[in-house]
Amino acid sequence: MKKELLIIGLLAFVTLPACAELTTADTSSPEYLINGGYSAISSEMAQRSKGFVNGVPYTSAAEQQYQERPIWEKLMIRTHQYFDPADDQDTFMNHDIQISPSVNDL
Repeated sequence: MKKELLIIGLLAFVTLPACAELTTADTSSPEYLINGGYSAISSEMAQRSKGFVNGVPYTSAAEQQYQERPIWEKLMIRTHQYFDPADDQDTFMNHDIQISPSVNDL
């Protein structure tokens, strides 16, 4: 009898759920993604996609830093980016796709 109760007790203990409560907001948070082995850029892409789907504007730290610069510095940066096609312009996942070509495609 004791053996049966011990086995039933162990089975009940083993079959209990882990009670790990994860929501979709938790699994797509930057901390969760970075701790899961993804890079900071991947977590930023996930946040940008979530913002785009929900209609919430998302600005990264680099974009906020750019917006705080003086106008003359922005002009110099944009001029340099126009003449140097290899320079990163922060347009990755951050622009509307247009069917017709424009000046920004250069």
